[in-house]
Amino acid sequence: MEKLITFLFCASFVFGSTPYYFTFGLENGYDSNVLRFSSIEKDEAGMSPEIMGQNTTFDSNIIKGKISGKKALYLYKNVLTLSGDFGLSHYVQYQDKQYSSYQINASYKWKAYTKLSYSLRHLDSYYLRHYIDRDVSGDISAACLFSDREQKIGISLPVRGKMWVNVWAGYLQRYFDNPFTEFDLDIYYLRLKLNKQIRKFGNIRFQLEQGIAENITYEQTARASDFDRSYQYIQFYLPISKTKKNRWTDGYGFAIRSDFRFYEAENFGDPLHAGRNHVDIKLDYWVKKNLSESLSIKSTIRYRQRKTESQFEWVETLKSFEQWQVWCKLEWRMIYDRY
Repeated sequence: MEKLITFLFCASFVFGSTPYYFTFGLENGYDSNVLRFSSIEKDEAGMSPEIMGQNTTFDSNIIKGKISGKKALYLYKNVLTLSGDFGLSHYVQYQDKQYSSYQINASYKWKAYTKLSYSLRHLDSYYLRHYIDRDVSGDISAACLFSDREQKIGISLPVRGKMWVNVWAGYLQRYFDNPFTEFDLDIYYLRLKLNKQIRKFGNIRFQLEQGIAENITYEQTARASDFDRSYQYIQFYLPISKTKKNRWTDGYGFAIRSDFRFYEAENFGDPLHAGRNHVDIKLDYWVKKNLSESLSIKSTIRYRQRKTESQFEWVETLKSFEQWQVWCKLEWRMIYDRY
């Protein structure tokens, strides 16, 4: 992988006299429920402060910074596009929840709406919350963090008119830091997305994803690994964006994402997972305004609700939650042509 990244980086300097495109983003946001607490957990936090870890509030202000770059290389009549980004996130009220991420992409396009793509994404040490370490005791909690390494390969093909389809196959490694390695997952998925560009309106997309998460450390570590955390999921995603240029906006959009998860656990000694499933719904609304040719501002509001179903009522109450997020993002685009 390191050799591939080095080759793509060097190739961007050697081939073609095309410019480099850079984007610098600064984002300020608010999260009403950072730890994704249910209503009952919020009530218990006053009597059991250890579930809060080192934190004292449920909400937090968030600051994010990102830099991304792109370069297109013309090979005869075809185009090889290399791109990547690196981001940092800082939660002002949550010192545990600071993380970085990066992504590298390569695509080869040989005709309109037809290309082959590869993507590598890494998320480093993402903090969820404090959980009780069952391998040690029934009341000692520890910080739970995981890292993601995702790779996917896809192809885009035209359907008709200004409609095209993307098909992706992906592999996501979600591995947890000690002492929660019993939750390690290998996730395999297939993703299908239909895209339609409507003249004088904007874009409509519909995405369907189905995947399997395999708990690779099931029965491989200490006593907490006696429970199987494997699951299957189906996800629907429908974003609609409209171009509208006036004094206040250059475009706005709406999106809905629904995630249905079904756990495979059958052990009644694990009531948190046995016979459990949930529906996770996210509703987004955003507005964008171009302040100049190179500067833009985008505001987003998100409502999230997770509804859990289980044969145990206390599990349903414990694992269901609501969350609001508000974001304001400033982006500056720059073109560098060394020729």
